[in-house]
Amino acid sequence: MIVRPDAEVLVHRLPPDGRAFAAAVQAGAPLGEAAEAGIAAAASFDFGGNLVGLFQAGAVVGLSAATLSEPYA
Repeated sequence: MIVRPDAEVLVHRLPPDGRAFAAAVQAGAPLGEAAEAGIAAAASFDFGGNLVGLFQAGAVVGLSAATLSEPYA
């Protein structure tokens, strides 16, 4: 994963489950669906560790909440 916090280019190597999770998040999937992608890639997927990793890497630039009109899966 390549990120540019403060215009500095940083490269982070992700495990297969982390790549699946990050790709789903980047595509706009809700966190639950992104976690399912990570679990599908590896049964040992660590949701908390991967989520914290995205924040620590500076890969998260915004959050949005589901509205009441959106169904919960």
